[in-house]
Amino acid sequence: MNNKEKIDIDEMVSMLKGADFEFIDEEENPDRFSDFQTAFQIKKALKIPLSSHIIGQAIDYCGLRGFYKGHRIPANPDETAFTVRENMDKEKYIVPLFNKRMFSEIENVIKEDENFQKHLNEILKKEKEAFIKEKDFWVCDIITTAPSPAVGKLIAIIFVKIENNTLTDRYYYYLINPELTQEEIEAYTTPFKEGMKSSYEMTGIALPGMEEADENSFISKYEALRMIYRISSKKNILSAHSDEVEDFINNYFKEKGIAEENHFQNIVKNHISIINMGKLITNQFLSPFELKQFLSLPQKKPDNILENVNNIAQISLTLKEKILSKK
Repeated sequence: MNNKEKIDIDEMVSMLKGADFEFIDEEENPDRFSDFQTAFQIKKALKIPLSSHIIGQAIDYCGLRGFYKGHRIPANPDETAFTVRENMDKEKYIVPLFNKRMFSEIENVIKEDENFQKHLNEILKKEKEAFIKEKDFWVCDIITTAPSPAVGKLIAIIFVKIENNTLTDRYYYYLINPELTQEEIEAYTTPFKEGMKSSYEMTGIALPGMEEADENSFISKYEALRMIYRISSKKNILSAHSDEVEDFINNYFKEKGIAEENHFQNIVKNHISIINMGKLITNQFLSPFELKQFLSLPQKKPDNILENVNNIAQISLTLKEKILSKK
């Protein structure tokens, strides 16, 4: 068996326990669980708008996480543990946990480690070359039921056209039926914690299966994939976080059994993150809102996904002007 072949989740759990990795049930042992952080919690605590992939690479770089037989697993029994969760399709998956005392080490790697900075710079260099060379782009934004592709599903996607380095009024916007069960709808409409908004309150999108939904407004996952393929194939794509857009879209590609060579990142010509491009000017990773402030663009909060993707497009064009002016 090679490392690409996935083994059963229960077998993987037994292997980890046999290798002295601690399993923590977050419901039965919340005090012990609170001593650790997930990768997503580390991302939020860092307050740096890096993609989950880059933060994951920093965690891997610290020797805290690995990949084995189809599973993300902890890699240091002294500083890591794990739990098991279910995604929205009731499939179990392993969640590596990282001792909170490791947070400063991960942060230092991202901000100061020379070798890791060289790795980031290689990523930025490749994106910059395409960003400068190309003149036509589709700017992409998505709406999801949760911030993590492990538990959330893609429910809306929009593409806006930049042609000859000019924002046009041409766009495609689709609502996608994620085919939620009644239990998943309840999770979507219920706040995760007291005092927080539910995902439904944050997105404002009533999904099929909900009384308020206009089901005729939604396309199927299969139709969505056909549309995404038609718009994106061999095109330049811009988004705030390229990796996370890819992850959510690819979940549907995987679900429909589409070969990996035809997944999103392999069908586009280039996929560029504006947050990465912002670092070329600011020398730090800034959120789209912070980039708007830095670039002195209008600060009006977008009222909908079209306004938001137009903001991303405007930030992109302004960044490109500044990068070209430095050459």
